[in-house]
Amino acid sequence: MLLRRFVSNSDIPSDGFLFAPPKRMDAAKGLNAAIAGLMTTFREKEKAERLRRWENMEYRHTEDGVFFEVFCNPNAHATAFHAKYLVTINGEKLRITSESQLSALKSD
Repeated sequence: MLLRRFVSNSDIPSDGFLFAPPKRMDAAKGLNAAIAGLMTTFREKEKAERLRRWENMEYRHTEDGVFFEVFCNPNAHATAFHAKYLVTINGEKLRITSESQLSALKSD
């Protein structure tokens, strides 16, 4: 499961490189819940009979002076299979932003 991966020493793939997620259990649970909520949003979106605006998934966490954010706009993608997520890691002297397929994150 995704949660087990976040509390281990594993990394997450993101468009050609790997990044280390938050290591605290509460942070891992928060990210796992945000992704589960996003998947629920996509299921509801596929069943919806009328067009509407869906809430963005935005998970933010700061640990040891490093800001970590995962963002996905479900309005920009037809299905979860086609969706991409944006990851931002921002430290004191470095900022990394990358985009990757949501399906890659869920499969890991």
